[in-house]
Amino acid sequence: MNLFSKRAFGYTFGIALSIAFAIALAIIVNRDVLSVLSVLVAVLASLGISAVIAALIAGYRLPVRWATWAYRAVMRKLAKRAIRSSLSHAMIPVKCLGIMPKEGTVALRIDYGETNGAKLDMWFNVHDCVNNELWGQVRIAETNEMTSLCVPSNRINEDFWEHLEERMRFDTSPPNVYLVREIPPQFLESVDELLEFLNNWR
Repeated sequence: MNLFSKRAFGYTFGIALSIAFAIALAIIVNRDVLSVLSVLVAVLASLGISAVIAALIAGYRLPVRWATWAYRAVMRKLAKRAIRSSLSHAMIPVKCLGIMPKEGTVALRIDYGETNGAKLDMWFNVHDCVNNELWGQVRIAETNEMTSLCVPSNRINEDFWEHLEERMRFDTSPPNVYLVREIPPQFLESVDELLEFLNNWR
């Protein structure tokens, strides 16, 4: 898009110059100060005023374009912040409240319910609180407003899960683990593509 119209500038400048010089000359004649110097000042003032007026009219698209750039810059920043904030929130560790039997195996009751966005079959990674090792993956098999029950889907540390199954018959206290939402790699790739798309929106 051509932001500055040379044709509009030429037309406007010619018209504005004629009007401005006529007004300046009329003022000089009325004040009876007609001289070479006063005429020269009138000409220069008319040229300057006409150039400013013509430039403003010919470049009327510039303020619109600048406003568009500013708007998109603000929206890009807000969108990126919202995406990163959402990912950070999704990666907040979830507390395990205890264990109990479910679907013929041990289930972890977690402090994550429908009010947090919990849905059936949502996956979590289970990490050891001491060394932050990944001990397995679980999915939500039952959920309510405040908590959810998760059953193992990938037993990376088989000894840990067997120990929990033996213990749940007499001890339902929570194991020394924490859970983190499982974010699919393809989703993270989509986020990267979206951020790149936002960078190109100018």
